[in-house]
Amino acid sequence: MAVPAIPHPITGEKLPTTLGHEFSGTVEEVGTRVTGFKVGDHVAVKPNLFDGTCSRCTRGRFNSCENLGFIGYSSESMLIFPMTYIYCIDRQSQVRQEDYQTI
Repeated sequence: MAVPAIPHPITGEKLPTTLGHEFSGTVEEVGTRVTGFKVGDHVAVKPNLFDGTCSRCTRGRFNSCENLGFIGYSSESMLIFPMTYIYCIDRQSQVRQEDYQTI
């Protein structure tokens, strides 16, 4: 995948763009229709952009979308995200050393 020199089919954006697609943060504000998140939650963002209509997407293979892109690569970095792109780190399982068995 190359840095976009022509408009991306999903976002319509092209160079220049701010690069960087792996990030996390703290929720500072939530909309009135937002559920499952509150101010202060620590979150990570899934940066994949997919069209949801191509043959791969309709089979649930969003990671191989024919128009695959990434926030911060195929588009300018966003500060507002759909809830389906956000994961609350505070509620994720914590991996503990005692959960593993030495073989």
